[in-house]
Amino acid sequence: MQILIPDIIDTALISGVISIFLFANILIKNYLKINLRDVGADLAIGALVIQLAFIATLLIDQQMDFFWNNIVLVICFALFWIASLWLAGKKDALTDMFSYTIGTFALAASIMHFLGTFRPTGMVILLTYCFILSVLAFLLADYLRTETVKLDFEKFTRDLQIYDMNESYRKLETGTGNIDPLQPVIDLIRGAIRNKDNFVSTVGIRKIPEICTKVLASSGNKALIIKHLNAHLYQLAILAGDEKDRFALIEVIDAFGSIGKQCSKADIESFTLHTINSMTSFFEMYREREHFSQLDKLALIKRSKSPKDLVNIVTNKVVSTPMHQLSIATGDIGISSAKKEMSEPTENSVVLLKKIALDAAVNRDTATLENIRKVLIDFARTVDSKDQDHLKKLIIYTLRDIGIKTIHEYPNLKRHDCLDKVIETLKEIGEIFGKSSVVDVTAALKDIGIVAARKHSDDNVSRIIPVMEYFCTVAADNNLEEQASNAVNSILAVCEISIKEQMVESTASSSKSFAKLSNIDSISIFVNEAVFEIGKYREIDREMFALFDKTYRKSGGK
Repeated sequence: MQILIPDIIDTALISGVISIFLFANILIKNYLKINLRDVGADLAIGALVIQLAFIATLLIDQQMDFFWNNIVLVICFALFWIASLWLAGKKDALTDMFSYTIGTFALAASIMHFLGTFRPTGMVILLTYCFILSVLAFLLADYLRTETVKLDFEKFTRDLQIYDMNESYRKLETGTGNIDPLQPVIDLIRGAIRNKDNFVSTVGIRKIPEICTKVLASSGNKALIIKHLNAHLYQLAILAGDEKDRFALIEVIDAFGSIGKQCSKADIESFTLHTINSMTSFFEMYREREHFSQLDKLALIKRSKSPKDLVNIVTNKVVSTPMHQLSIATGDIGISSAKKEMSEPTENSVVLLKKIALDAAVNRDTATLENIRKVLIDFARTVDSKDQDHLKKLIIYTLRDIGIKTIHEYPNLKRHDCLDKVIETLKEIGEIFGKSSVVDVTAALKDIGIVAARKHSDDNVSRIIPVMEYFCTVAADNNLEEQASNAVNSILAVCEISIKEQMVESTASSSKSFAKLSNIDSISIFVNEAVFEIGKYREIDREMFALFDKTYRKSGGK
């Protein structure tokens, strides 16, 4: 214990010195508006200077026995400095923090060596302290930098008056003026996007929905201002796409969603419709461009900006593609519009979600499709509570089109995550809508099943038939004879094509379903008629009919 006390005291003194140097450097640089990324490099070069001073002392005292060992340390500290500069140049939150850690440790080690207190125990304690200190210093620097950038944008937006903005945009529309009050803010964001400065562009883009909030809370004409806010976002989205800046693009789409949601909550249908139409125009333009794939967790961690981001990454709640964010923003606007019973914005939102889902199915973007699945389920619950029947049909047939598109794109794939999600969602939405949706859901499943059968996708058809059987049972339990008859005929249609295409698994699955349904008295007559219809294949395809008949009897069919 007595041996450790000097190490702890020495380490505490050195820790205090480097803490003062580190925080003083951050505060001075922030005051002088100098970039805070290279604070770690400043500390590392300080360590290098201290080591050079130590070598100068050795030369003056002619202590050449330690000279070459200290030259090696000079090289090490120089490498630390270079590493800190290189990491700071990466412009990632994670690498910035490592730069701080390396610089802090280099300065601490240099001071410890200079004072002659360089011992293993002290080094371990100091290394631990340096890591903790560097993280705290980085968080402080990040906070100060955020506030500085916010103040820069605040200078341009602080004095904006809604009446003056509206007058400026009115003059722009009529050609009698050429001053856009938001142009300085937009120019600053555009410059940040071109310079790959995600930090500044993110803060700037998030300022636009704040302006929208201010506009909606005011009185007077707001239409022109909202129109130009959407136009600015659209232009920023094009620029971010041209620069292949996925994170700026995600922020722009999130801003679109925020504005649209605010407009719908304010019960202003025309503004909401304008926003969703701007998002649709962006999607039509953007989907022809390069598709951004999902990022791995390491890449996301490098881009994280707060502990909350890290938690989201670990729990798989982070958004890493523009299409994923577009589906979230569209869902937010659509559901909010549905709650306010805004028919046209809600319909347009569902149509846009369908387009996004078709694109996701082509690119096998399961994260986006999973989000759309959840959004459509939320849509279904909202629409069901409002008794909007035309929207119920729209949601169901949107899922049908997604399933068909998936099969067309991947006909030879035995199992497709996207198709599985479509089938699962159709079943869940059918349960939400209840007995009134049985006809539409079974018709949608039939259409998907027929396309899958014609593409000879045996495995996919065999997964669709049990769901059709489930809705047939629902109709029977609710004494809905006509719906039950339609459901049986849907299974029959799929079964006939399966026999024609000589698909063993789906034919057997159809036979099992008919066998189970034949034991339900209220619909047994419909099932018997369907089985009788299958009898014509006794002469057309003996082998497939024998498979059907054997499976039917073995499964307990009447």
